Amino acid sequence: MQQKEEKIAGHTAKHIAGHTAEHTTERNAEYNDEITTSLQENAARFQKIFSGCADIKMRTMKIGQKQQIACMAAYIEVTGGGAIFEKSLVGRLLNELCHYNEKEVYERLSQNALGLSDVTPFDTFSDAAAGLLTGDTILFIDGYDKALKIPDKGYPSMGISEVNSEKVIRGSNEGFTESVKANTALVRKRIRSPKVKVKEKKIGLRSKTNVDLMYMEDLIYPGVLEEVEKRLDGFEIDGVLDSGIIEQLTEEKWYSPFPQFQTTQRPDRAAMAILEGRVVLIADNSPIALILPTDYNSFIQTSDDYYNRWEIASLGRILRFLASFLP
Repeated sequence: MQQKEEKIAGHTAKHIAGHTAEHTTERNAEYNDEITTSLQENAARFQKIFSGCADIKMRTMKIGQKQQIACMAAYIEVTGGGAIFEKSLVGRLLNELCHYNEKEVYERLSQNALGLSDVTPFDTFSDAAAGLLTGDTILFIDGYDKALKIPDKGYPSMGISEVNSEKVIRGSNEGFTESVKANTALVRKRIRSPKVKVKEKKIGLRSKTNVDLMYMEDLIYPGVLEEVEKRLDGFEIDGVLDSGIIEQLTEEKWYSPFPQFQTTQRPDRAAMAILEGRVVLIADNSPIALILPTDYNSFIQTSDDYYNRWEIASLGRILRFLASFLP
């Protein structure tokens, strides 16, 4: 009996030790931040980091004299791609590498013999992800154990639009445009984290309007995203030409004269809402974003409240609260 118990104990100890070693190996693999020479592994890891980010694009290509070396370029959609991509520094670099054989490609990359002073090599995925979120392009090359950050045109500048409403004394003067891609980039410009997710939907049976839902993966209120998607899928309409149409069709109490969604034309206000765990809805062809869920307190806040000292912000908020009840 004692020998049987010893055998069972020994088997249990081996099972626990094996399970612990396997768990440790998986955990080390998960947190291994080093870039490898395998493009397949690097691409899978980078895609996992930016999973759920519809505005992050990854494009595979071939370089070398015989097109024998695979590579992948990752970029934010509004900062690269299309004809602009071909004429950028990235395109010129790839065209240059097409003139060399496989050995010469790796030699020039390791020695920086191409003479590109603005190209920055990264050894880790965290550095590469941070470089991508600055608005530049990240290039992975099969057989090369570094990611290259290549300067691109970057995020849209404030010249694209200026806020006509929601004026502030302090803070940015940038405002949303009528392009959903530019607007999502303006928000991501302020929160450069891969935890910011962008979910794309098409609304309207005939218009097929692009609608982006932006949220912070680890801060969003539980069930909010599911409820928003449920309401968006709960109606049918031929065309959505502005976010105001979505606002009316998704209101819970349509008979209420009071707004049930918060609206904004300011990217910084939308970024603050995301950091508070809320969802920002951005529709194509509309410079006004919807913030949800919302409450009464949100309607008496301004962007200045975040930028000024708490005494001044609190006084201004109290005055607005009292004024809202005046006849």
